[in-house]
Amino acid sequence: MSLTLSLDFQYTTSIEKLWSALTDSSKLAKWTMENDFKPVVGHRFQFRTQPTEWWDGIVDGEVLIVDAPN
Repeated sequence: MSLTLSLDFQYTTSIEKLWSALTDSSKLAKWTMENDFKPVVGHRFQFRTQPTEWWDGIVDGEVLIVDAPN
C-alpha cells in the first residue's frame, strides 16, 4: 500500500531559517516527530512517535528531491 502525505504551511520567517528547520533532523524533531531524516536523495528515513493500539507510530519515507532555496 502506498499513501501520499501533502502538507501546506505558511511561515513568517526567512527562507534560510525554514530550510534549516526542514532539513536538520534535530530541529525537525522539535516540531514534528523524532526522525533520522537527511537531505540526501535516496535516503530512506522514519518519523517515529509513541505507538497506539491502531498504529505502530512509524512513518516511512524516502527523499526524492533536494532543491535548496536560491
